Amino acid sequence: MRMSNLFVRTLREAPSQVVLTSHKLLARAGYLQEIGKGGFTILPFGLRAIQNMEQTFLTRLDTETTLLELPAVLSHEGSSTSGAGPGFIDPQGRQLKLPSNPDIIMDEITRQHFTSYRQLPAFLYSHDTFWDDEVHPGSGPLYGRQPRTLSLYGFFQQAGERAQWQEQISAALDKWLSELDIPIIRTCNPEKHWSADPVEWYFRHPSGRTTIYSCLVCGYTASQHNVKFWRHPPWDETPQPAEKVRTPGCKTIEALAAFLDIPKERTAKAVFLMATLSGKEQFVIVIIPGDRELDEQRLAEAAGLTAWRPAAEDEVAAAGAVPGYGSPVNVRDVYVVVDTQIPLSPNLVAGANEPEYHLLNVNCGRDYTASLVADITHPQPGDCCPHCHETLHSESGVPVAKLSFPTGGHVVMDAKAKITPLYTLACRISSLRLLAAAAEMHSDEHGLVMPFAASPFKVHLVLLPDKEGRAQVQADALYEELLRSGIEPLYDDRNERAGVKFNDADLIGIPIRITISQRGLNNGVVELKFRQNGEPQQIPLAETLPLIQRLLIQ
Repeated sequence: MRMSNLFVRTLREAPSQVVLTSHKLLARAGYLQEIGKGGFTILPFGLRAIQNMEQTFLTRLDTETTLLELPAVLSHEGSSTSGAGPGFIDPQGRQLKLPSNPDIIMDEITRQHFTSYRQLPAFLYSHDTFWDDEVHPGSGPLYGRQPRTLSLYGFFQQAGERAQWQEQISAALDKWLSELDIPIIRTCNPEKHWSADPVEWYFRHPSGRTTIYSCLVCGYTASQHNVKFWRHPPWDETPQPAEKVRTPGCKTIEALAAFLDIPKERTAKAVFLMATLSGKEQFVIVIIPGDRELDEQRLAEAAGLTAWRPAAEDEVAAAGAVPGYGSPVNVRDVYVVVDTQIPLSPNLVAGANEPEYHLLNVNCGRDYTASLVADITHPQPGDCCPHCHETLHSESGVPVAKLSFPTGGHVVMDAKAKITPLYTLACRISSLRLLAAAAEMHSDEHGLVMPFAASPFKVHLVLLPDKEGRAQVQADALYEELLRSGIEPLYDDRNERAGVKFNDADLIGIPIRITISQRGLNNGVVELKFRQNGEPQQIPLAETLPLIQRLLIQ
């Protein structure tokens, strides 16, 4: 591809608001341009790099897949919009929604298309841009609002077939991510060869918004919303009679624990929510140990909540509770969710549902009944591995790939004309984040140093024009030879000074640079330079093509 015909512009300086190295260099090198807060236009270099990355993975997968084009917006009508992103009204007054992930659309496709085992197994994929409603200032393309994604789906009649494809796609992902040469954390359960738990890959980086917990002894690894952890057994006590005590001004756990001179884990923290449960909005009281924080995503998944918000004071009062002094004791018409630690912890201090008062010795099961007991809190320092009970280690990461197991309840007809479940495996790869991760890890003071697996081109051919046009003729000839051999280089044929071209080459970061100049041709050589080590070599012109072919095969 000739740079003179390419829509590209490099920058000497990054935009002033840019923070991360990857964002600075990708913007300066002309890979992408931020539009608004968190929105990115992927420019030709960036798009080509992403396409090369995605195609390499599909080749590694070695499975025949069919490409689909999914809609960018959904009608509010119909079941497919459940869980979609933000909505808007079109000029005709119809309510439309932005899909938040391709599962929403693929669920509808599956429902209408797959009816018989004869159609299985089937493999589909799409290149998607879906909406992320969160804004992460300073994170650049690591957390763009519309991240470019490669989504793959496998559909199977048997769970065993799905497990086999999971192993295949996991191995392909591991190999492909290793070629990108970025630090990756993969969640895994050492006691399960295969399970319905999501398997996730994270780019290990301090800017990551997800905490990953791992056991350095047995290898157990999980993200903050999926991690299971063993807690030290609570105190062993006989339940005591409940006792109301005055606790003036103790609306927080910290104030309560200080006033009573007790550790926070001896208190029960109440969270009041209005949540949609089974299609109906209901008042929900969540009870967790006073020294822990609620994980709302875990709560939603455990209780089947489709929407939730903090309850207003009048809604709390209508249930018979009191903000700051509330508990499930003596309330009415509420759904009570308690953390797994609560039933095991006797004689907790909880709200008396009366201003300025708390109850000592509150026991779940005696003083109130839980509608659901679930693991709904964040891990904290000192929590232990659920398998070997060693202390869990934590670090930050950016999600870049995930295997999940959508359960839409779809069925097909098997060979005996019986209804059987349809087993689905979804793989979602955040291509733009991976490009940003590669840029974050591979750079120097001059610009990007892209690995072959993440580079828009493998070869950068640089022409230094001379008055006689001899270098132009040889560069054009080499360019055509490379194209005929199946290698498309980036050909810098622009009428620019040598310094500008070399600076741009270092900034763009393509692995191999070939420079053709009159001085070199006078000696029958061209200059070969690897971006990684920066040491130029002189090679005979006639050996250039065979050498490049050998380098790219390795």
